[in-house]
Amino acid sequence: MNTNENIEQYIKLSKNNTDDIVIVVVGNARGITKDFDDFSSGTSVSSEYYALERFRKIVLTLRQEGFEVVPYYDEMDFIYDYLTHRIRNNYYKKMLVFNFAQKGLVHGRKSLVPLFCEMNNILHTNSDPFVSSFVREKYYWYKLLKGVAPVCETWIFDSINSWIDGYPTDNELVIAKLENQCSSMGIDQNSVFQYNESKNKLLTSLANNYNSRIVVQKFISGYEIEVPFIYDGKNFICLKPQGISIDGSIYIGNHYLDYNARGQHLFSFYNFDEQFSDITPDILLCVEKVAKVIDIKGMGRIDLRVDDNFNFYVTDINSNPHLIEVASPAEALRQMGFPDYSSLLHLIIGITLNRHPNQIK
Repeated sequence: MNTNENIEQYIKLSKNNTDDIVIVVVGNARGITKDFDDFSSGTSVSSEYYALERFRKIVLTLRQEGFEVVPYYDEMDFIYDYLTHRIRNNYYKKMLVFNFAQKGLVHGRKSLVPLFCEMNNILHTNSDPFVSSFVREKYYWYKLLKGVAPVCETWIFDSINSWIDGYPTDNELVIAKLENQCSSMGIDQNSVFQYNESKNKLLTSLANNYNSRIVVQKFISGYEIEVPFIYDGKNFICLKPQGISIDGSIYIGNHYLDYNARGQHLFSFYNFDEQFSDITPDILLCVEKVAKVIDIKGMGRIDLRVDDNFNFYVTDINSNPHLIEVASPAEALRQMGFPDYSSLLHLIIGITLNRHPNQIK
C-alpha cells in the first residue's frame, strides 16, 4: 500500500465513524480566549492562538462532514464542563477531543488537555502529555538527539547563571530563541548575530524581558523546510516537505521567519521535493527517526535548515502544528492530491481512532 492509499484508509476510518463519535474541539482563538498570562514586551502568546475565522472553519467543516461538534475556546471551560457532567464521554456517543489549546505562559501548558483526557479515558488527537511538553523544550531534545540525528549545536543561557553548559565560539553565527516557545515568539531581526562576549547583555535583556531561559543555536544559512508527518505507533508517513520561500526566493540565505513574518504570513510554501529530490529521501528518514525516538503520535512537524552544501539540521520540533488551511500540513496534503481541507481533519481523526481500535465500534 503506497502513501496516498494509507492516507485514504485513515480518512475512510474517520468518515465511517461520523455517527458514532462527537468531536469536542478544544482550542484558543485570538480575541475570544480571555484571562491568560502574556508577555509584556510586544510579543504575545496569542500568536499561537487561531484566528476566530480559522477556528470556526474547523468546526464548520467537521459539521459539514457529518460530525456532531462541541467547540470550546478555553480548555478550562472544557475541563469544568466535563467534571460537572455537562458533557459526558460515551453517554450516547464516544467523545474525541480535537485539541490545540495552550493558554498562558506556564511550562507544560500543551500537556494539560492530553493529561486530563488520558486520566479520564477520553480519546484525544495529541501525543501523550510527556511528549507534548518535552518537544517544547529545545535544549532538552537537543541533548537527546545529539549523536542520533543532525541537530544544530545549541547552548543554554539564563540571566542569573549566564552560560550553563558551554557557549559559542567568538564570531559564531547564532540565533537566540526563547527556551520553550513556538511561532517565533521573542524572535526579531536582531535574533541572529555573530557571537562575542558583548552579546551577553543582549541575551540577559532577552531573558529578563521574557522571564525565560534562552537557547542559542548555531545558525544555518541556506534553505528552510517544514516536514509534517503522521504516526500512529505503527505506520509512519511523511507528507510532502514544505520549503519556505521569502520574497519569492526559495534560497533564503541568512533570512529567517521572525515573529512579525510568522504572524503576518510573510512567506510562502513550495514543494521541496520537486526542487531537491536528491536529498529529500535522507531528510525524510531523519524526520522519521527523530519522531520515533521522541514518540510523537498523531500529527507532528519537524523543521530543518539546509546549508549551501545541502547538509541539513533539525532546528525545531512541534507535536501539535497549526492545522489551519494556510499551514504546511494542509498545503502538503494538497500537493499530494488531497485538495479538500476536510481531508486534513479526517486524517487526524482517523489516526486517532486507529491508535485506539478498542475504543470505537
